[in-house]
Amino acid sequence: MKSAQLTFALFLFLGSVVQAKEPLNGPQRSGKNRVWVSPLILSQQFERTNEQIQEWRQIQTFAASYQQGSLEFLVEYEQHKVGSGNETSSIETETKGINFWLHFLEFRTSTAIPWRIYMGIGAGGFEESVTTNFMDESRTDRGGLKNQVGTKLGSELQIPFFESKLELIVRAESRIFYGGKIQAELRPSLQGSLGLAYKF
Repeated sequence: MKSAQLTFALFLFLGSVVQAKEPLNGPQRSGKNRVWVSPLILSQQFERTNEQIQEWRQIQTFAASYQQGSLEFLVEYEQHKVGSGNETSSIETETKGINFWLHFLEFRTSTAIPWRIYMGIGAGGFEESVTTNFMDESRTDRGGLKNQVGTKLGSELQIPFFESKLELIVRAESRIFYGGKIQAELRPSLQGSLGLAYKF
């Protein structure tokens, strides 16, 4: 919990610093605030398997955010399963988690299709459940909530819908998570998303 509290305090500090600054590149499109939602996200995370082998895993993710000026507050829910074994005996690990992110603007263009690069810091947690199946018997063990912190670098294309306040948002991010496991380790992650934003 200490890591999450420290990151939340850093959120507040960065928020006060970044909000005091002006946008980097000239005039922006009408509407400084927006809400964004993305049900279509492709995430790959480098993790250790039950056999202690590190490999890339695909993670199901849903995210939504609120942006005010150059600050964006984002929450994402993620879930993935991985299993091994055969019809007689098998092990399945299911992970569910939630992360909170603060994005702050580094560079923005004011072209017909706006593009920006941003950085972010985040904190969250996840819970793992391990189900062991042997013949007709099944047992599920649940671990407690594990905390993690992360940082990211992302890029975004903002494609407007004619003269409306709606925008199609295309994102690509590179992330690094730390913590969460019995033996804390760095876990790189790649994510691409397609979402819809409403500016007001």
